[in-house]
Amino acid sequence: TTIPPRIMSAVLARGGFRKERRVFVHPECPFAVDILAPPLSIGAEPVRKTATLAVRKMKLKLLTPTDSVKDLEQALLICRYQQVNLSAVRKWSAAEGHLDKFREFRKTLMSDPKARKK
Repeated sequence: TTIPPRIMSAVLARGGFRKERRVFVHPECPFAVDILAPPLSIGAEPVRKTATLAVRKMKLKLLTPTDSVKDLEQALLICRYQQVNLSAVRKWSAAEGHLDKFREFRKTLMSDPKARKK
């Protein structure tokens, strides 16, 4: 069952999350929450592998850190806390026609002392 975004937003707000750009953040949670419309995909590529987190009666589908950084807006933040397979991201970027953006991202990532580089 898909929960409408406005209801999910209200639930997250009651839990102490606040909207920051297009994601929800909480000071005591190391993860950002992004509500995506189904079917789950990043660019033109469908997401094939997810993790599931059960919270009371809800089941949340989570992207892998590697899939998460394909959204370059959040990539640097994710790379600060999670190991990411950059070769998989590079391959995806090339297939999406954005290898130039990947190179720019990688250059920025490599200069970030807090990032977990792989």
